[in-house]
Amino acid sequence: MSSIKELQDQTDEEVSNFFAEKMLRDGRRVFWGIAVAALSALALYAGKFGFTLADTKDEWGVFGDFLGGLLNPIVGIATVFLVLLNARLQRLELRNSLREMKNSNSALEKQNKSIRIQEFQNVFFNWLNTYRDAVNSVSTAFPNGKSYSGQGALLKIHKHHMMRPEVERVFANRLTGQDFNSLFNTSTVSSAAAEQEAEDAILKAWELTKQIELENLEVPMRSLLGLMEWIDNQSFEIPLPQKHQCFRIIRANLSSAELIFLFYESWSLSTRQINIIKEFSVLEKLPMNFDPLVIFMKSRANHLD
Repeated sequence: MSSIKELQDQTDEEVSNFFAEKMLRDGRRVFWGIAVAALSALALYAGKFGFTLADTKDEWGVFGDFLGGLLNPIVGIATVFLVLLNARLQRLELRNSLREMKNSNSALEKQNKSIRIQEFQNVFFNWLNTYRDAVNSVSTAFPNGKSYSGQGALLKIHKHHMMRPEVERVFANRLTGQDFNSLFNTSTVSSAAAEQEAEDAILKAWELTKQIELENLEVPMRSLLGLMEWIDNQSFEIPLPQKHQCFRIIRANLSSAELIFLFYESWSLSTRQINIIKEFSVLEKLPMNFDPLVIFMKSRANHLD
């Protein structure tokens, strides 16, 4: 499409230049035509009456009337022609000027768009680095004396607070022993009522985990959600494919624990935040191979369908 437009603009410019040159040639022809007509009138007058300097005003008047009567119509027609020629030239110049302005505006818009995209990319990667710094600053220690940091600490937090046997106390008086064992072995329970009890217990365990690990989880979670909302907000500036590219980069930076925590958090997110997660497939790589509670909750995540 752009090559066709460029060819059309080039053709218009060539046509404009052609007509401009043609009109200049016509103008020169008119000038020389008037000059030839004037000389011809003088020659005709001299051949008919002789050409001597008159001694009286009357003779000069007759000579002037002769030239005026012969040349005035020619000059009048030529003047009208030159006026039309000048108007046509101005029209062509205006057309060329408008085309140049349009091309300049188009180039400026492309440059501004490129600048906006560059600024978007800079903010995106700076924000992503800030999020990664927040994750790397996570640090936790356990009674066995071992301490962990970064993504390793998040994995340990998940294992300690959201997997058996640590979560057993949350399920107290909620599920029968058979349903409890079945939930952790096969990710299923015996009835719809037991499914609801299990879901409530898992979400309660997640809320308790956030309270206990508030200093470690709040900042990374807020930073991640804020980054995703900011990308989605660029509705008129950034094309959708580039947004998807940004979310692919985000997914590549999320560990299993980060994906699981975001998955559990989705039950308390706004509709808009959930729509962002769905539209950009943020939880596409949610791990399903080692946590029976995640498998169970995935089957009940109707808000992510």
